[in-house]
Amino acid sequence: MGDFKYDTIFILTVDGVHFRTHESRMKPSSKKYSHKFSGPGLLYEIGIAIHESRVVSIQGPFDASRSDITTFQNSLMKEIPKGKRGCGNSGYVGAPDKVSFHREGHSKEMRRFINRVRARHENFNARIKNFRILAECFRSNKKESHKLAFEAACVLIQYDMENGRPLMAIV
Repeated sequence: MGDFKYDTIFILTVDGVHFRTHESRMKPSSKKYSHKFSGPGLLYEIGIAIHESRVVSIQGPFDASRSDITTFQNSLMKEIPKGKRGCGNSGYVGAPDKVSFHREGHSKEMRRFINRVRARHENFNARIKNFRILAECFRSNKKESHKLAFEAACVLIQYDMENGRPLMAIV
């Protein structure tokens, strides 16, 4: 990729993913509202290594109204070493020194790199939603139950990536 030093700076992609849940009858709240599907839900933040098919961070569950940048600033941002960066979407605009996303003035090479690593991350998110329990509205109102299902799906996908179905290469 020319003289672009993606392999020495960028170490992970980060993205928030929303899942549908039922509205709690006992404690209805606007904090559970997800703009992605106009209803109650939960949010997880996932970090995936760029140079290998490996999940490096799972944070959550959080109420779906929580922003990606707030989640990132309170968790994964603290773990990124000085001089290293992640790639994400415009939801991470508040952390320009830690996450790169599309900006005016980026080179064509940089835009292609960001597109590729983000597409790779979205592929992982799609694999999660292949699990019917997570693709449909989750029936339990307990965050712990959803977290168990979500983490189990991530473990199975990680196993799958290590045994013949890795994420696409970025180069």
